[in-house]
Amino acid sequence: MTPLRIDWTEETFSGCDGTVLFRRHAGPVDGRPVVLCDGVGCDGYIWRYLAPELVMRGHRVIHWQYRAHGFSQAPADPSRLQITDLAQDLLALLKAMELDEVCLVGHSMGVQVVLEAWRRQPDQVAGLGLLFGSAGRPLDTCGGDDRLARWIPVMRQLARRMGKRGRAVWRGVLHSRLSLLVGLATELNAQRIRPSDFVPYLDTLAEMDPVHFVDTVWAAGQHDARALLEEIDLPTLILAAGHDGFTPSRLSEAMAAQIDGSIYRVLPDASHAAPLEFPDEVNEYVSEFIESLPAKAR
Repeated sequence: MTPLRIDWTEETFSGCDGTVLFRRHAGPVDGRPVVLCDGVGCDGYIWRYLAPELVMRGHRVIHWQYRAHGFSQAPADPSRLQITDLAQDLLALLKAMELDEVCLVGHSMGVQVVLEAWRRQPDQVAGLGLLFGSAGRPLDTCGGDDRLARWIPVMRQLARRMGKRGRAVWRGVLHSRLSLLVGLATELNAQRIRPSDFVPYLDTLAEMDPVHFVDTVWAAGQHDARALLEEIDLPTLILAAGHDGFTPSRLSEAMAAQIDGSIYRVLPDASHAAPLEFPDEVNEYVSEFIESLPAKAR
């Protein structure tokens, strides 16, 4: 599948504390606004096939980058990388663009950001798309146990201690494509994903400060919105992947059980990168869900 071309309009906006953040948008102004929220360390690569599909179907697609990610600035206060900060940035985006009746779609950590934003401003949201993620404390189950949760504090200290030398090593490993080979051998569906779809993630991640990366991972690991799920009273789509080692499908199944009336779909042969491995299926599930939402008030 070849992704369609999008003519994005690229802009900046002020986050909740004045941090300058990057956004881009495409599609008709009167279309359903769909805001795409990335996973940690991502700058939009995961939406390569979904975003053009949504624009083609007449929706207004908005994608933004978290603080310390991609073209967005890092916060002046290094402690402001919490999920709550990202959620408040998302609400600042909605306010700046005067968006209402929005469908919020999150992948991986983006699920937590979407849920936290809904907690704060439920009246602005028409639907939730929770894709291949967890409602809370994902490090406790990543890879099937809590080893990553126990190692992240050590990784945070190491990243700070190594400084510039650590950044050089970080870039070298990611640009060497060793991470791609490891991913193909372990997490990714090597029969379905194109290396050209995944390499942009590695290149972007290589340019991210590893301190910001591990701090954001740690923040995601501390955040927990599971108690919120039973309060959700709007249309919700939940997608899971049968071979997702980062956020196992049982977490998505648990979310579906707690959100009354939610739509739950599983891609049995997919990994955490399902939107790139099975774009036709993901595009159709998400598009059908968005088009099933009540029409926007005029």
